[in-house]
Amino acid sequence: MTGGRQGSRATSARAVLAIAAILAVGLGVQVLRKPGAGESRPAGSSTTNIPGPLRPPEAPASRRHWHRAWTYPAGAPLAGAPASLGDGWVVNTGKGRVVALDGSGRELWSRGFTNLTFAGSVAVADGVLVVADATGHVVGLEAVSGRTLWETAIPGVFRRAPLAVRVGDAWRVVALNGENGALRCLNANDGRELWHTEPTNRSDGPPAGDGHRIVYGNCDAAVHVFDAANGSPLGSIPVGAEAQMAGALLLLDGRVYGGTRAGELVCVDAAARALAWHVSVAGGEAFGTPVAARGLVVMGTPEGRVAAFDAGNGAERWKVSVSNAVSGLCAVDDAVFAVAGGRLLGLRLADGARFATLPIGDEVAGPAFNGRVLVVADDGGTVIAVAGE
Repeated sequence: MTGGRQGSRATSARAVLAIAAILAVGLGVQVLRKPGAGESRPAGSSTTNIPGPLRPPEAPASRRHWHRAWTYPAGAPLAGAPASLGDGWVVNTGKGRVVALDGSGRELWSRGFTNLTFAGSVAVADGVLVVADATGHVVGLEAVSGRTLWETAIPGVFRRAPLAVRVGDAWRVVALNGENGALRCLNANDGRELWHTEPTNRSDGPPAGDGHRIVYGNCDAAVHVFDAANGSPLGSIPVGAEAQMAGALLLLDGRVYGGTRAGELVCVDAAARALAWHVSVAGGEAFGTPVAARGLVVMGTPEGRVAAFDAGNGAERWKVSVSNAVSGLCAVDDAVFAVAGGRLLGLRLADGARFATLPIGDEVAGPAFNGRVLVVADDGGTVIAVAGE
């Protein structure tokens, strides 16, 4: 097993209170100690139209006026979508820079790492942020300051971000070797390896977990299920001929939802180890990540459609055309937001009717929601927050 180099995780009460006060008033952050190599002091405020934290809206998402609230230029394209960090956000670029933002888009801290190419978004494991290099160099950072807590190296090729999952009272980080499907589980606090699994087959998507199970799909045209506590295999469920799975999965209430190369959305009962239902959503491959809300599972396709299905039996509830390939979805209250054709589109969950259209740019990462604002990033690395009032 590979061990981690544990750093001290203790943070003084004074530092914590200082950061909390700063977050509360939406101001910039003072550096609490002299920056080390690769670190920078906060760069000041971003371009923003709001002076502080937003008040929670009263109207459902589909009846709000959605508009740009603030932007933050990260300076380089992001390695993955922004990740929610309390009221704020954390982003990382393909050039090895991690940045924490407050709820108004102001930079709290920034860390730079040389010779690292991050694979996907930052994994948020309570007070620890985890980033992984494509070649297996994994770093745990203190969320409040960006200070390095631990570093370790694990074997493999990592195309997606690691998964942060709470197992019992402890946070774990699970990384998937894309070359062979082997999982490695680390203690989020110190980077120690807790368990690993044997290889299966190539997997291009990230793992998903719910605290009890870890799942992923791969070139076996199957969903593989493991015990989150110790990594023991719980079964492999075939999902159909020519139904390889290369996208991210949704794990909800013991069921696994995902798209296949055969153009289907499949639902697997992880406990029963059986395929519960499958429906055709595209003429070709469908590797988008489904989202769920209010008893529906919603899927976007490369052919420019968004469709909603009953989560229990797969019955189609509605289907709409958005004219361009769908690259991301996010459910918010009574709505689902889709990224398609460089635009952020708001669709009602009830019937798919469009209520919002906001231009963003090419190659949009996201969307993601933190309970207050919806965030995306354009191809230049500008983080854009959209608020509904």
